[in-house]
Amino acid sequence: MDGKPTLKTKGQVLQIIDTTLLKCYLKSKENLVQFFLRRDANFLHLEESERLLNQHNKLSELVILYEKKEAHEKALGLLQAESVKSNSPLAGYKHMVEYMKKLGNKHLNLIFKHAKTVLEAEPHFGMRVFCAGNLHRLDRVLLRKALEKEDSSYSSTAAAAAANKLATGRSDSGGSRKNSCLLYTSRR
Repeated sequence: MDGKPTLKTKGQVLQIIDTTLLKCYLKSKENLVQFFLRRDANFLHLEESERLLNQHNKLSELVILYEKKEAHEKALGLLQAESVKSNSPLAGYKHMVEYMKKLGNKHLNLIFKHAKTVLEAEPHFGMRVFCAGNLHRLDRVLLRKALEKEDSSYSSTAAAAAANKLATGRSDSGGSRKNSCLLYTSRR
């Protein structure tokens, strides 16, 4: 038209509206930011929203944004970097483990890549990624093979033992597959 930029799609309009709303919430109603980010219909512009949340030091909210935009690599990278900072709201491995537990078979390689850090630092805590309610989501055969392959690099027998328990479906007390990792990690 006469040199003026035009919006081509409904998606672009929704993206501008949502990103503008995020700016407004950050300036006036910060307590609503997490709720706003968790909506299923989220049209936020990733890079602009990322910049805004970083400006306001909203790290937990940034993880939510990444999760909703399926930018799991960025989320886990942030969680990993913040896990070692004692003054961070995301300090420790709890947030990282909880995030990985939400991911399924589609992201198994990503889980293994980042679980390695937790398993090396705190093996028993790291095994929670593969256990404690997440077991039904992960393909047991893929999980076992990957844990056996990675066992030497984790320098821990926890991975191999958990993999064996997953494959046999038994724990030391003859319990179910779902409980085998829980029993194993709580005993060590």
